Amino acid sequence: MAHIRKALTLDRKYPDNTRPTPCAALSRAYQSFCRFFEMLEVNEYFDGNVKSIAFHNGSLPTTAGVMAPGEYTFATSQFETITVVSGKMTVKLPGSDDWVSFEPFNTFTVDANQSFDLKIEIDTAYICTYE
Repeated sequence: MAHIRKALTLDRKYPDNTRPTPCAALSRAYQSFCRFFEMLEVNEYFDGNVKSIAFHNGSLPTTAGVMAPGEYTFATSQFETITVVSGKMTVKLPGSDDWVSFEPFNTFTVDANQSFDLKIEIDTAYICTYE
């Protein structure tokens, strides 16, 4: 709490246009903590059975997520590349009547503005990039 009070008293030392943000005025550890929460976005779908953390991997927006067993339908707004990290996804891609299984390090893609179906039998982790 003393760090916060100290940061707030810095207002008197700087003209309005050069005053650092509260995060910039605090300790290096607190600055890292602030950057961590600014760069990550947590998403939850299907009553908490699918959770992901969104971040930017340096070249593309990315999510890393986990899915509990169940059946899910996802809609895309961008081109997506999905890689299974652990577990197994059984996928029915747009325009197909066939279900295809993807295991760790297998990748599939889905065009923008499409929907696809998933069957998850065991807890499954994935990485998804968006273009």
